[in-house]
Amino acid sequence: MATPSLVVGVGWFYEKTVPTPPEEYVRVDHESLRKFVADVLAAYGVSKEDSEIVADVLVTADLMGIESHGVQRLRRYTTGIQVGSVNPKAKPTVVSESASTMLVDGNSGLGQVVAYNAMEMAVSLGVCLECGRLRENWRPLCLLRRLGGDTLNPISITKPKTGFP
Repeated sequence: MATPSLVVGVGWFYEKTVPTPPEEYVRVDHESLRKFVADVLAAYGVSKEDSEIVADVLVTADLMGIESHGVQRLRRYTTGIQVGSVNPKAKPTVVSESASTMLVDGNSGLGQVVAYNAMEMAVSLGVCLECGRLRENWRPLCLLRRLGGDTLNPISITKPKTGFP
């Protein structure tokens, strides 16, 4: 079994796990894992709906090979709830809004839940901002979209990493 350790950087703490050899891998059905993660979060006071949102995002990240944002984060979230840095019952609130913008305070909630609710709030305005990556080496690309999904004049903001043409 992998042994977690802390590596101290310049003013930062990094989690580091010793690589697990393939013969020691434990394979779990993604639906069972999704249910397990949701059940753990629910045991820490997160609502059923919010637990399912977080579980879906974490398991999907693992399925996509993005382990840094997968189920390994569960320990960080449960510890955050225990020490009070994460509010398991947080409801995002609108700080300010205009015809086309909205500033949302996540109130120390789980990021996946805050993002989901903020997107729902944005959709209620009739416009949402979609951000994603074209490739790992590029900064986010954002597009304004109408509710129907038609692209309005895209606002494309992107910058390649150093060393790319």
